Parts: sequence; structure tokens; C-alpha cells
Amino acid sequence: MPDGYTPILTLSDDGETVFLGAPSSGDPRVKMLVAGLDRKHRTVVWQRELDTRDVHVDFDMAEGRLVVWAKKLTAIDAKSGNVLWEVGDVPRDDGVKSSVLAVTKTRVYVREVGRGRPLQVREASSGKLIGAVKEL
Repeated sequence: MPDGYTPILTLSDDGETVFLGAPSSGDPRVKMLVAGLDRKHRTVVWQRELDTRDVHVDFDMAEGRLVVWAKKLTAIDAKSGNVLWEVGDVPRDDGVKSSVLAVTKTRVYVREVGRGRPLQVREASSGKLIGAVKEL
């Protein structure tokens, strides 16, 4: 883990491993870090800061695709660290601490809980909105 960050979560899928790190200082103004690991050599092969200041953050991974929901919904290739797609049209209330993010081979499901907002269904390959299901 790079200096100044504490690991908070490790995700593995499709032979790739990523970890998420929070600033060791606990300062919410410092961005979180996501990094890809070479498990065989135990080294960091890529890292990227995420703009997570002042928002709740969700993560999930499938098929080597890490999806992060902070200020935007972003898909990152777990092997290279390259951004695959990013969308900003996912409602996010800075005060909400309860949300749903699930990633499958073909779909991304995302929703804030308790705000009357629909569950969004998106293409995992592009982030394109397929549809939405309203709260019952």
C-alpha cells in the first residue's frame, strides 16, 4: 500500500485484485486511492486517486471491471487501471449513507435507498442506462 493510505477493502475477480485505500490521516479532504495488484510479485501495478470527498462511496467488481460510485459512476479496468467509462447522471445525495451497487458480467445496478429514487439498470460494458425500476 502506498505511503499515506490505509487499506480498507480488497476485491478479487477474474484473476485481478484491486485494493481501496483511505488516507491514513483520516482527513476527508484527501482523496481515496484505488490500486491494482500483481499478486504473484506482491507489487502495485497501477494506482488512481478517486474524488470521494464529502460523499459515501460504493464499490463492486465483476469480469475484471471495477465500478466505483462516488461523485460519478466510474468503471475501471482492474488489470490496467484505465477508465472504461464514466457517467455523472446517477443521482447521489451527499447525505445518504445507504445505497445499492451491484455489478454483473452484463449489468450494473445502482440505487440510493430510502429516497424514492428508482433502481437504475446500466450496461456493464458502457454505463449506458438501459432502464429504471421505481420503488414499490
